[in-house]
Amino acid sequence: MSGVEAHHFDESGVCTDCGHTKAPDIPEHDCAANLKNLHANDDGTHTGTCSVCGKSVTQAHDPLGLGGTCSVCGFASHPVEPIDPPVDPIDPSEPVDPTKPTEPETPTDQEGENQDE
Repeated sequence: MSGVEAHHFDESGVCTDCGHTKAPDIPEHDCAANLKNLHANDDGTHTGTCSVCGKSVTQAHDPLGLGGTCSVCGFASHPVEPIDPPVDPIDPSEPVDPTKPTEPETPTDQEGENQDE
């Protein structure tokens, strides 16, 4: 190739003339709304990687999460207090079936009759 000529990319995005790799088509997006691999920094911020374009993004913690934690990364600027009194965990020997109703069905006035009739 001499001068300025167009690339001729193959299906893998590599120019068949010079070997240049085509940059991926990246749609317009908000990097902060697509963060992954977040970690808290020691300066009141967190850093993550945009899952769309790979850009590293650093931003301040916010206190909008549960108990004042950061809603983005979960950082707590203060120790999160345990629940008092402690909540008992579900006994694993008693399985919970989410398909069963949690409230009893409304009883009928008389056996075999429906109240709506």
